[in-house]
Amino acid sequence: MDEAPAPAGRPTRLRSGLPSVAEAPRDDQPIWIHLPLAEAERLSPSLDMPAYCEALRCQSRQRTATTFHALISGAAEADYVWVACAECTGLMLEGAYAT
Repeated sequence: MDEAPAPAGRPTRLRSGLPSVAEAPRDDQPIWIHLPLAEAERLSPSLDMPAYCEALRCQSRQRTATTFHALISGAAEADYVWVACAECTGLMLEGAYAT
């Protein structure tokens, strides 16, 4: 992955329970993780998850969020987290893995 998507999210500190990236290789590249929303809620029930997609393209619509995203750089803590609908998640994945 050359570039991470521009997050629509908010700065946050993740609670323990979400996947740790302490074992990830340190090449100064940001790490982008995405989990089904239900799994992220189960791993960290104290994290307040919005019910609707936070991507810019869905701000005028209320589309149900399905996926939790986190952008992690530097230290093993998330810099940004956001939730997105299935369509926006698909577009982010297509963009991230485009050649």
